[in-house]
Amino acid sequence: MASQSGSEGEEPIFLDVSLPEYEAQFSVEGWCPVQAFGTVKDRDLYFRGRHDSWSFEVADSSGVLPSDGGTGAGSFYREARFANAGRMPKKIVIEFIRQCLSDYFASSA
Repeated sequence: MASQSGSEGEEPIFLDVSLPEYEAQFSVEGWCPVQAFGTVKDRDLYFRGRHDSWSFEVADSSGVLPSDGGTGAGSFYREARFANAGRMPKKIVIEFIRQCLSDYFASSA
């Protein structure tokens, strides 16, 4: 996991994350909103936390994310409420993504 640090005592500006057990690589970045961009099994993934909720999605077999209208084979979408989601710590973002990837693999089995 690579990171670029912020000021003393602050979270890194971004984190590069690899989860080989899910064939996933992504970068977590930003602050209000906090976002993650990357791939899982060569499909785009996207996470966004803003206001009081977060969402996670994986593109369909045509490469279109559900938020852009992708509803084809392999598309995946989850969302949930989370207080002040745009400022959630990056380690929590990673754990939400890990759980979503677990659900994604279980749903496509």
